[in-house]
Amino acid sequence: MPPSAALATIARRYPDLTPRLQRAARFIIDNPDQIAVRSMREIARRATVAPATMVRLARALDFADYDDLRDVFIRRVEAAATAHAPRAQALQATERSGPRLVEHLAASQVAAVQSAAANPEAAIGAFVRQLAAARTVAFLGLRASHAIAFHFAYVYGLLRDNGQLLDDRGGALRDHAARLSRGDVLIAISIAPYTRATVEAAEVAAKRGATILALTDSAVSPLARAARHSLLFHTAGPSFFSTLIGALALAELLVARLAASGGRAVIARLERTDDALREAGAYWDASWTRFPAADGTRGIAQ
Repeated sequence: MPPSAALATIARRYPDLTPRLQRAARFIIDNPDQIAVRSMREIARRATVAPATMVRLARALDFADYDDLRDVFIRRVEAAATAHAPRAQALQATERSGPRLVEHLAASQVAAVQSAAANPEAAIGAFVRQLAAARTVAFLGLRASHAIAFHFAYVYGLLRDNGQLLDDRGGALRDHAARLSRGDVLIAISIAPYTRATVEAAEVAAKRGATILALTDSAVSPLARAARHSLLFHTAGPSFFSTLIGALALAELLVARLAASGGRAVIARLERTDDALREAGAYWDASWTRFPAADGTRGIAQ
């Protein structure tokens, strides 16, 4: 039940409750966020009722017990913590100094990178081995996480030609996910409050037999629960948006590990990539541009 529905139910049934249950119900309506962060005994004390009254109220509202009622308001607090506007309000209330904000942002970014590096070596190694053994590697990140997926897929593509970046253009994301199967890997990236389309696409790919690898912010995120292997990073910071620097650090760490363990095949692939980029004149730097010389041999522009 959504928090708004729970509050509406309490208000609707309030007239039919006993006086003691009304006292407890009124406290919940007036202080919904306290239900999430304080014990039942403390809530009962503040509402001036017995703890057993809180249990009876929960059952009168058709919850199995008080913990079920409390879970509704825990979700309410969690949702508020990830919403942009309340975080911006908190930022405006606490961060009045430019230099102070810069310091806090920098500290949160360093902590995010450190959180990425803190993943167990066994988990990182298992992740890399799955990439190395995959027939196809699909990358998926939507909304804020799209930039991470794009960068990961781009750098991975310098090493191997079996990667593909998934998106939801034309509403076809589920179709793309359904084409993955056993032997394929889907790297899914999302953070709280978790993009529904990403979670659902991972579920579709998993049902088809694909291996799900997750970059996410919690061991209990819906992506982590569906994944064969998960690597975690912190996203907390003083601004109104979550920092994704930890995710970027993980993506770069994984590609570097893949390159380091790839032997001569990786070197040969990168040599071919370098040649293709030079021939295409991809970069402004003239030293990266090769052109046919007068005698038909290949020269390098100066």
